[in-house]
Amino acid sequence: MPPWAARWGGMVMAAALTALAGCAERLEPGGASAPVSAEEAQAALSLEVQAAVPACTGTGAHDTHAALPGSCQTCHPCGGALGLAPGATLPSGRPLAGTITRAGAGATCTVACHTPPGGTAPTMAWSGHGPLPCTACHGQGGAVPAGGSSHPAASGDVAAVRASCQGCHELSRHVTGRVRVDTGAQVVETALGGTAELNAVCEGCHLGQGRALAGRSPPMLVGWTDPAGDFHGARAGTGSGGTLAAPYVRGQAPLACTACHDPHVSGNAFLFRDVVNGQDVAGGTVGRAGVGAERLCAGCHLGERHAMCLGCHAADPQPAGSACLACHGHEGIRGFPWPQAIPHGSHGPPPGATGDCAHCHDTSWVPVPEARAPVLGAVSVTGVTGSAATLAWTTDEAATGWVEFGLSDHGLVTGDAALSRAHSVQLGGLAGPATYQFRVRSADRFRNVAQSATGTFQTADAAAPTAPVPDAVADVWTWSDAEPVALTWQPATSPLGHAVQHRAVVVQYGATMADSGWISGTAFTPTLPAAYYPDSYGWRVMARDAVTQKTSPWSDAGVFGVWWY
Repeated sequence: MPPWAARWGGMVMAAALTALAGCAERLEPGGASAPVSAEEAQAALSLEVQAAVPACTGTGAHDTHAALPGSCQTCHPCGGALGLAPGATLPSGRPLAGTITRAGAGATCTVACHTPPGGTAPTMAWSGHGPLPCTACHGQGGAVPAGGSSHPAASGDVAAVRASCQGCHELSRHVTGRVRVDTGAQVVETALGGTAELNAVCEGCHLGQGRALAGRSPPMLVGWTDPAGDFHGARAGTGSGGTLAAPYVRGQAPLACTACHDPHVSGNAFLFRDVVNGQDVAGGTVGRAGVGAERLCAGCHLGERHAMCLGCHAADPQPAGSACLACHGHEGIRGFPWPQAIPHGSHGPPPGATGDCAHCHDTSWVPVPEARAPVLGAVSVTGVTGSAATLAWTTDEAATGWVEFGLSDHGLVTGDAALSRAHSVQLGGLAGPATYQFRVRSADRFRNVAQSATGTFQTADAAAPTAPVPDAVADVWTWSDAEPVALTWQPATSPLGHAVQHRAVVVQYGATMADSGWISGTAFTPTLPAAYYPDSYGWRVMARDAVTQKTSPWSDAGVFGVWWY
């Protein structure tokens, strides 16, 4: 017998004995009655009574219900019969009413506790999710806090809540009570996972090659496990962090994300827990600028956290009340110029400094935080094939470059955490032909985020020819009112090895000025009007498989002018 069966059998037996002890009486001499003790009830329990007790198989869902105040008798009548206790009320105050049906390996129940208030009681199967949102049963108090959670779960819409939860949770073992999370690369059963497995759940979205959740962008924490980077990742800390509270030590291995963060019911932007390492950090009071997080840091960092600085500075350069996150942690300032160990010049100048003296004698080494988001330039989409595309844009200041994309939403994320003004992100593994949605996202070193409007692009059929490449066309000067212009391009090829046809089109101000139609060659010479004033033409070309008739995307546009002397 497996351990769970023995444990569950013991629970059923105990419930039956408790029921008998609570319901049965024995007749004392003279006709007086007295309660039957549990020991006497056990001795009197006949084989027929044992056979009448249903043989239940415990699941996580059932065990959770059995643990409600009152145990089995909360739902089931005295005596262990398979039914619902008449007139019973759940601890929440909701009435319990309905029927239970057991047939073969399956069981269903019609109960008021799975009913939206005021609604009709539905028939539930053990493997069903019912008509209620996930948050009706899961989370502290059955719902996210009043301030909401950064992991969105729209409490007013059942379908939206399920979509949000199922963005991470894999539900094949729902009724077992096992929490399983799909990271995209693997399914992690969190009860069985170590630090690496638990962190993989968070990294599935936050390392920049994962997913957006309910249309919202996750903060990108690329490099947090780099030994040269974040102290909470894998960096061996030896600096001015003060004394560490147990169980943490210098050179600490990577922490589990859940040591500080609560993914479900945190009411602050950083998803901090209310209690970290036994310290009440009042997580809900931490603002987006990081003010208030000092209390969080104090849960592990004790004493003079900037003691090394005091060797030269008369006072702590970042006194109590400062926003620790402005400099520290995954949400700290990107590219922060960390001061070197004393003496400052022993390891060369700080990053970005011009000399060893700059740390003390250049007051600009600590950047002044600002809250203005980068300004995005126009987004271009080039190099579109049946499986790839390249998106490019600019920002007016150094910033990260990310693209959120997908067929029906912006559910996938890829890009680069490096700070730059020019951004180019290649998307791979696309399907074609298909229409993709996308938007770009850039954040400066202070984590101020700018996000573009949604755009679309069309991928090609993988069996279609590649797009032709136009040759450059020099401006044409002429004494006549019109002039022939030679347009040429590099031929496209068919993945199927078929012959390829081409079509070139010349436009001006949105109007088609010349169209070659489908031709077998790689040149087209239209006669175009000459202009007396600065003017120009645009042109592009596409290819077609001569057998299947499948077409490539249009080529990149070329530009030239036809001028009258």
